[in-house]
Formats: sequence, structure tokens, C-alpha cells
Amino acid sequence: MTARIKAVDLLSRREHSRRELLAKLLTKGYSQEEAEDAVDWAMKQGFQSDERFSNSLYRRRAPTYGDQFIQAELDQHQVGVTLAGQVDDLEPEEVRARKWLERRYAAKLAAVLACEDTDHRENLLQLKAKAIRALGARGFHFHNINLAWTRFLQDHSEDA
Repeated sequence: MTARIKAVDLLSRREHSRRELLAKLLTKGYSQEEAEDAVDWAMKQGFQSDERFSNSLYRRRAPTYGDQFIQAELDQHQVGVTLAGQVDDLEPEEVRARKWLERRYAAKLAAVLACEDTDHRENLLQLKAKAIRALGARGFHFHNINLAWTRFLQDHSEDA
């Protein structure tokens, strides 16, 4: 199988950055020259695009990770693309953080709010700290985490 065919084969499964595609071809045993030729050919044919790769990566990661995490991953791929205005139809980071909180912590928050004992405030603060740490570790900006938590708590406090 030629390097060009292998490049198309790899790209048919998912988008790859130029750097990633080149590295994969090299690990498959193709020479540096052959691999670079295949990647250049794939780019000229429109099969490989770093812009398309960054959009694909952003769409895959956005529901679960914050902009800082996604930007760091793009930087690792040396794509040279920033997230500013990357994908117009995706929700802002604060909304994505709020939805993540809903998926992960809605039941726990409902249990804390339903509890009538004296530890209610302490349990709520512990849950908030845990959620903030989790979102921070996922690369969400603190400002957006704070907004998401506030809206998340408001929504569930009204329901209680």
C-alpha cells in the first residue's frame, strides 16, 4: 500500500492534523520523503485540512471540555489555529459548563437541597467545591464556571 493510499485510509476514519498524519505514516514504516509527499498531496487534493481538523476536534471536545483544554490540545497538534470564532454554531463555554453540571451533579444537588438537617449549607459548599474543581480540571475558565454554577443552583433552587 502506498503512503498516499494509507493517508486517505487514515483520513477516511476521522480528520487528522498535518503533523499527526505525518507521524502516523512514519510509524507505519514509510520514509520521511514518502510520508511528506503523501501529506502534501492529501492537502492539495483537499483530503487533509488543519482548519477542518481543528473544527472537528472542537466539536468533539466542546460538550465535555472547556476552551483552555481544547486550545491546549490544538497547540499540541501544532495546528496554528486559535479558538476565537472557531465554530459559530456551538454554545458559549458558560452554557456548556452549565450542561455538564446538569449531567454530572443534578441528582447530587437535588439530594443536598432536599436534606433538612443542619449540615445543608456545608454539604452544598462541598458539592460546589467538587464541581468547580472538576470543571477547572476540564479547562473551563473560572468566570464561566462561576456563572454556570450560579445558574445551575438557581434553576434547582426554584424547583425545590
